[in-house]
Amino acid sequence: MSMGRFGLAIFTIVLLSSTPFAIVLWSQSATDAINGKPAFAADKSIFASQDGRAYAFSSDSGILSWTYDLKEKIAFDVQGLNGTRVAVAGVGGKLSILNAADGSLASQVDLGTPPLAFAAGEGRAFAAINNSLNAYSAQGKLLWSFNQTGIGQLGVGRGAIYFTSGGRLYALAANNGAIKWSAGASEVFLARPVEYSGVVYLGGTDGRLYAFDSESGTQRWNYKTGGWIMTTPAADEGGIYFASNDGYAYGVKPGGQLAFKVKARPSWSQPVIYEGKSGKIVAFADSEGKVYGMDAATGNELWSFSAYGKPEDLAIYGGAIVFGTSKGKAYSLSPSAICSFTYPNTLEAIGGWPIEVEGTASADSGIDRVEVRSSISTQTGQWIAATGKENWYATVDFSAFAAGPINLECRVRDLSGRVDTQEFSYLLLIKADNVPLQQIYADSPYEVTPQEEFNLSARDIRGADIRNLRITIEGVERKGDSPFTIKIAKTGPTEIRIDKPGFEPLSLTVVGKGGTDYTMFILIFILFAVAAYFLVGRKLFGKKK
Repeated sequence: MSMGRFGLAIFTIVLLSSTPFAIVLWSQSATDAINGKPAFAADKSIFASQDGRAYAFSSDSGILSWTYDLKEKIAFDVQGLNGTRVAVAGVGGKLSILNAADGSLASQVDLGTPPLAFAAGEGRAFAAINNSLNAYSAQGKLLWSFNQTGIGQLGVGRGAIYFTSGGRLYALAANNGAIKWSAGASEVFLARPVEYSGVVYLGGTDGRLYAFDSESGTQRWNYKTGGWIMTTPAADEGGIYFASNDGYAYGVKPGGQLAFKVKARPSWSQPVIYEGKSGKIVAFADSEGKVYGMDAATGNELWSFSAYGKPEDLAIYGGAIVFGTSKGKAYSLSPSAICSFTYPNTLEAIGGWPIEVEGTASADSGIDRVEVRSSISTQTGQWIAATGKENWYATVDFSAFAAGPINLECRVRDLSGRVDTQEFSYLLLIKADNVPLQQIYADSPYEVTPQEEFNLSARDIRGADIRNLRITIEGVERKGDSPFTIKIAKTGPTEIRIDKPGFEPLSLTVVGKGGTDYTMFILIFILFAVAAYFLVGRKLFGKKK
């Protein structure tokens, strides 16, 4: 296969395959990128797409219920007005209010200009246009207008609407637009303010997360990071969770103290918080398509999922994580039973020999087993049982496959019998004929006492112990996993050979203490014999002649 065709095959598989590391309850597609988070109304998850349509999927099954064509691009996410109606704003200035049950148009408002910001809450839709903020009823009636220049993102909560302008945070009464307070803050904000339990949280391009009292506007505290905060934070009684483009995800306690700071890729998506079996979990999404769940107290990663496209803001519906992506894919994920790969890495080259693949899994009801399988476009392998549960591994033999892309999948069955049935945890590997053998890095003492046990470890380039090794000592073979507990029977040097398919064989020498090293004596004897020959032997041989 030429590199051009080979590369095209790889691209096609990446393009057509999602890479979920969780149970996918359902997934659907729009014809263009999805904007923001979904609105939930009338048992539907309703998304806005840049193709100019709103898509309504059954929140339970994912079946497409209806679409509404706004006939102009939609720049913001769909906003829920109440349990029966949603609002959609287009770049041409149309504000459409739709009946969530069937997608029919309830009313439409001509804003006259593209909105700069858009939000809904308290039964109203709010649109920032030119130099004013307007509030509309669920019937499309203009309720009030507030004059202000440079309005930023909008947030709604606790009977108020919050926005930034000119380095200040404003709070207006949602029912009449009366100003409640304004407070000095960062000059630029790119994410929505979020109100929770009497506090308004928002992050700025100055790298600070701000906390303001929602009644008075008094700044309670701010927390400094090393980069812009572009994510809309998620907040509850346990903390505030967000990501900074300094490369870290943060959890900050309600008093402003750091709970955790963990390395992460940049993120622009709002996280969500939910209750797992072991406690509270916060789910983040990064700019490379990964969605991952972390322990809300420690930041330890518990599961991961790779979406087709960059995820938009995350939302929770009935215990499922619902979101859309920049590639027009809509997902509903169940984080209750999750399997993911930790080794090897995606697109890693492999040879024609068995390798150990590794991963993690979790399930709210407990794990029964983890299974893996490999496949190519024309052949799907059988599921094989992995060893372990929360941390698992399995030996997968790729020798029967030709060079080219190979899919590797894993799935987890929980103790209630639930198992992935739609899309599976997925990893794309590349089999090649010229993959170099890996190195074995061994560690053992140089000198040991004969007949006494000692430890010998064999690790790969990651520093991980290698499994299913063959070790040969004094002609005797044994197989097992590193580290080995072994002993040698004699004094002097003993060669130990370690080998495994896919690795360069390794030999090392361990010396038994208490014996005699005859090497020097042999050399001395050889030198003595040579000298004796020249001094005595030649004369004797000469006389015989």
